[in-house]
Amino acid sequence: MLETASQPRKLLLKIDVDETNIDHLENTSCEEIFAERQRQYRDDYQRIPALDELCSRYGDVGNRRIYMISRDIEGRWLDMHERETGIKTPID
Repeated sequence: MLETASQPRKLLLKIDVDETNIDHLENTSCEEIFAERQRQYRDDYQRIPALDELCSRYGDVGNRRIYMISRDIEGRWLDMHERETGIKTPID
């Protein structure tokens, strides 16, 4: 995971649809929806440290737990960072 931390990552844009946003989504072009969501992702991720810094702050080299995917570990570090600093975890 850290071997590729400095490389750009492909993001999948996820949109939850419910009664609070369905009207907006139905009346907005796909391009505008994707641009808005991409902006949210970028803004959120600019507020937090880079992956290698999160690792150095919150990583546990003695940890023997098994994680299914690296995203689980990143999520753990992000949660720890939010508890420590109050900076919200990026949207998922």
